[in-house]
Amino acid sequence: MLFVCVFPLFSQNREDIKRQIDSLQAILDQLDQIESLTNPESTESSSWSIEEFTDKFDRPTGEKFIYTKALGQFSNSATTNSDLLAFVGITKEEIFFQLYEYAKMLVKGEGYYVISMLSDEKEYLFFSELKQNRLFIKKYNDKKFSTKEVLLRELLKEGKKKLYIQNSRNVTYKFDIETNGLNDIYNSVFK
Repeated sequence: MLFVCVFPLFSQNREDIKRQIDSLQAILDQLDQIESLTNPESTESSSWSIEEFTDKFDRPTGEKFIYTKALGQFSNSATTNSDLLAFVGITKEEIFFQLYEYAKMLVKGEGYYVISMLSDEKEYLFFSELKQNRLFIKKYNDKKFSTKEVLLRELLKEGKKKLYIQNSRNVTYKFDIETNGLNDIYNSVFK
């Protein structure tokens, strides 16, 4: 995919040109991220990365998290198997998910979701709450739901995990993640 942008340079000052170059660089960075997600020839041993949260002024807070991203599908009353971009993040205290419908529109709002994960051919159910545009695993007083500790234990095992998420309006999200290398990264950051 090729984007061509032409800016009239003769009527703009240096700051305007710099902003336009920065904007183009941001677009190129996003395209690189999408390409790395869809490139089957990637040679990375792990798709997990380490980042640091920032405050409202974009200053690092010192709190690190590990994340991966995956492509999948979502369905609702208006669409079936449309593009989904999913982020799975792990902090020392929490595991969270961010979902982007059509691979660009962040799922926002509040509500409760059920997350189903297949790991080593065993299905686990997790109760989660959407807040601050992220799904967090919540404790629920029903034995059919597992805890975030069980989710972390299963994520730290090598292999492919299949995830299926559904909310109360029957919107569904499906994606797979590879957990190879996650255990080593987790131990290097949080142990």
